[in-house]
Amino acid sequence: EEMMREENTEELEVLEAQIKHLQAEVKGLQQQLQEEDCRNIAFNFEGPMKDALAYMCGLTEGEGKEVVVSKLEEEVEQLERKIKLQTQINSISVTRCITKTLDHSGRKEVQLFCISGHCSGLVFQVEFKLSEVQEHQRTVNELNVVLDSKDPQSFSSFLSRVEE
Repeated sequence: EEMMREENTEELEVLEAQIKHLQAEVKGLQQQLQEEDCRNIAFNFEGPMKDALAYMCGLTEGEGKEVVVSKLEEEVEQLERKIKLQTQINSISVTRCITKTLDHSGRKEVQLFCISGHCSGLVFQVEFKLSEVQEHQRTVNELNVVLDSKDPQSFSSFLSRVEE
């Protein structure tokens, strides 16, 4: 019986060591995944936004947090001004925009865009895939437009605004 307890104790110690090893491996893989996610997120932006995301994810060092946040706030304000101007020019108001990276391999990136909004009293949803090769060639694929209107006049007005 004493011998059995010693064997069980040894077996328990081996299992505990294996558990600790696996926990360390899981933690390492989670950290690697988080870093990869941060790189993918930062890759999709440019300028101050990319710098801020890279800094916050720990991919770069340098300027302090206050400077990075200040530049980011400035970038957001500039984007808000551009969106407001765009809305004034063509009356298209975007209410939701979701971007998902479907493929990111070497020289090619494919993103799915889902955009919702309204224009001239017409509610719309647009979904498309944007393929980009070497940052210069962009191609729109699988364009789907869903309109929430039975009024042909609203549709015509919407199309003319989009064409502008």
